[in-house]
Amino acid sequence: MSEIFYTVLLLSGVGTALVCLLLLMKRTLAGHLPVGWLKAAWVIATLFMVLPAWKAVPKKHAQQMWHKAVPVTEATVSERPAPVSEVPNVAASEAEAEKEKPIKSYIQKENMILWCGYIWAAGAVGFLVFALISYGVFCVKKQKSAMLISSCEALETVKQEMGIGRGIKVKVSPGTISPMLVGVFFPVIYLPEKTQNMESARMIFRHELMHYKKKDLFLKWFVLLVNAVHWFNPFAYILSKEVSQICEVSCDMAVVRGLSEEEKKIYMHTILSLVEQKGGKTDDANILHNENECRS
Repeated sequence: MSEIFYTVLLLSGVGTALVCLLLLMKRTLAGHLPVGWLKAAWVIATLFMVLPAWKAVPKKHAQQMWHKAVPVTEATVSERPAPVSEVPNVAASEAEAEKEKPIKSYIQKENMILWCGYIWAAGAVGFLVFALISYGVFCVKKQKSAMLISSCEALETVKQEMGIGRGIKVKVSPGTISPMLVGVFFPVIYLPEKTQNMESARMIFRHELMHYKKKDLFLKWFVLLVNAVHWFNPFAYILSKEVSQICEVSCDMAVVRGLSEEEKKIYMHTILSLVEQKGGKTDDANILHNENECRS
């Protein structure tokens, strides 16, 4: 457990440094880097928080590197010299007690790290259990209140245009403010009760199906697992939020790239309408972060 906890701490430090670097890049190079590159950078940062690269070094080479860094001498070998005489020596006993102090301190330190490891493991499990229960409750509530649309011509048209053959259900949910794609293995698109018109519906389907095509749900679940591992690190929560936002931006850019000028206007109008319905708070507003790209 101690070794695992040490590894998590090292990975958390590496991840924190990468998140800070990407936040700095976001602030200084906003609008100058392609969205695809930024998304790839955040994915790489996420991977570095769970994949210990140094473990790939062969054990033999790792031991050689360690011995070069910390040379082993005879003084480090815990061999006790043969007693000179059988007569008890008070000075020798005191010297032995002094030698044992670092050992006791080391044992205490290891025990403390071991307990920290158990606390970390309990926190990670608790984080995952809470997330899964919350997701399950959310899905159950949605299924109870939603109404299945048995035949949706707009969805089938968009699926054909995007080359998607997977069966994806569409449901109308009274409690849904903005459209969403739910379910990794059994995807369902939930729509709000008020959908403006057929063109708006087509744009909504394009957006949600683009998430499906880009495997964004898999990525978000992976980020959730990373967040669970590093639940004690506030930068893990920042990472989760940034990945969610960059997925929305990447999805918006991918959608508008294949639209005509008139369709782009409809798409932007649809997003703005959804923002207004949600009180101006939605990640979908990220489509407006680069109007020149939307109009190109």
